[in-house]
Amino acid sequence: MKLLEYEGKKIFSEYGIQIPKGKLFSAGDDPNQFKFPVAIKAQVLMGSRGKKGLISFAENKKQMKEQLSYLLNLNEENTKIYEVLIEEKLTIKQEIYASIFVDRTTKRPLLTVGSVGGIDIESADRNKIITRLIDPYIGLSNFILREIINKINPKDKILEKKMTDTIKKLYKIYKDYEAELVEINPLVISTDNQLIAADAKIIIDNGGLFRCSKIDHINKYRDLSIFENEIESLGATGVEINKGNVGVVTSGAGLLMTTIDTIEQSGGSVKAGVDIASIAFDKESKNMIELLTSLKKIPLKAILLNFFLQIGRCDVFAQAINSAFHDCKEDISIIVRLKGNKANLAKKILSAKKYYVTEDFEDAVNQVIKKSI
Repeated sequence: MKLLEYEGKKIFSEYGIQIPKGKLFSAGDDPNQFKFPVAIKAQVLMGSRGKKGLISFAENKKQMKEQLSYLLNLNEENTKIYEVLIEEKLTIKQEIYASIFVDRTTKRPLLTVGSVGGIDIESADRNKIITRLIDPYIGLSNFILREIINKINPKDKILEKKMTDTIKKLYKIYKDYEAELVEINPLVISTDNQLIAADAKIIIDNGGLFRCSKIDHINKYRDLSIFENEIESLGATGVEINKGNVGVVTSGAGLLMTTIDTIEQSGGSVKAGVDIASIAFDKESKNMIELLTSLKKIPLKAILLNFFLQIGRCDVFAQAINSAFHDCKEDISIIVRLKGNKANLAKKILSAKKYYVTEDFEDAVNQVIKKSI
């Protein structure tokens, strides 16, 4: 779950990290309330906003109104811009990079600090970037921070204290919000020696979203299709892709990715994919019927239901398949691969219908591609 910049900065401020003075602006708001110059920043979930013209500066009211009009009427990469963050323009002495994220190799938090920051951080000299793994049992040690900060800016002891404090707060946010990434780029040293988070990027593990109920765009501006919203409301995960004519439903995210990849690599094209998640453990077929009924709303030529269940019951899903697809059009082919708990009973339930039922994964993939042509 990615947070918008202003949402990340709200969290930063709550933890005592200094952010620029600013205000969120939406269409219809009064623009006559700002001191110039200002930075104008589109609130969208994408990187390189500066390079894409989504961050600009205004020296007066006329320039600001022009920029606001441009951004709020722009549809960048099919992402509608609903809100713009207007902030004081900082006077910058130095830009620094700071982040903590999950290192997948070591399964530990990785602290990264750079003596450079900003839009060109990807191409920065690697010698100016310092990384240190954090032992989650020990935490962020002072000696690690002293070592890093002395390499970044060794002359200013007051600034050293501010940087130490900011990075410690960054790590606390990382832990408290179960984040995958907490990043400040750039962390600005202003001309009056203030340390200010000029940007904020936070990605939260979906399992920790219950901690973030007050964050706006969890409930707003999520550009999910009607199908994806319906699937999500049932406790499953769905994705609608703007191509293809094959639907895939599986009992697990790994199985879903494997199934979609295999279909695509074998010449098929997937339009929608669903991981049934906790529905796999339902003892009744109600939620599964609703899920499959939602899938019928998408124009598809073939649907592959690929289930491998050990605790969940295949016969419950077979009953759901019958209930959801009993009136399915003849030009939509239903291919079912069932293995696991009560699979034999499930096959008997499905045998009376015009479904293609198999235990073989390769056979199921070949059939769904054949029927989708």
